[in-house]
Amino acid sequence: MENGGSAPEAITNQIYENTKTIKECFIVEDLPDVDNSTIGVTSFGGPEGEFDIDVFDSTSDYVKLMK
Repeated sequence: MENGGSAPEAITNQIYENTKTIKECFIVEDLPDVDNSTIGVTSFGGPEGEFDIDVFDSTSDYVKLMK
């Protein structure tokens, strides 16, 4: 997988098996105003309790990985 090719079939099979164990998924219909240009975690209260939205720089993470 380090060569940029496809993930090995064993990995994709395990990911698929993991998805079959998901019991519930929460969807926020009225998403709070989140500044997605600012890196960091923002916490909100919702009907099911507190939740966090984590904005991160995936490009920075990718560059670190490639170095």
